[in-house]
Amino acid sequence: MHFDPFSILPAAQNLMESILQPPDAFTTEVFQDWTLLMTLDGMNFIKDISENPASFMQLSPAHRNLCLGWFAFFYDYLPHTVDLYPGVKPFILLSRENHNFLTEFCQSLRQCLQEIFGMDPHYITVYHTWCQFYSSL
Repeated sequence: MHFDPFSILPAAQNLMESILQPPDAFTTEVFQDWTLLMTLDGMNFIKDISENPASFMQLSPAHRNLCLGWFAFFYDYLPHTVDLYPGVKPFILLSRENHNFLTEFCQSLRQCLQEIFGMDPHYITVYHTWCQFYSSL
């Protein structure tokens, strides 16, 4: 795997800060951060793992931890944020033609997470720690 998931952490952090304290729901910076997460590298990294959960075990321990963080972000935090902040949903829809992509993507993540948790129950604790982190924002 050539993509380093750590490389998009600054964009994700900026996006989360913008969602929680939005000066304007459609600022250029927020949109750029969101579209960066939707780029081939950003989204396909997670998509590749969700389509082939066994590849998760090929990642280094640090990347597995971070991957679970991204799963928590997309599966737990983002849908919750969309419900909490109405301005986020139109923003997400701007970046995709398929307006059901978030629901479909979350369904694939749920299935993948169950397989990952089956590989090692320790990952459940790591995942919930990420969820608690996002809930604290």
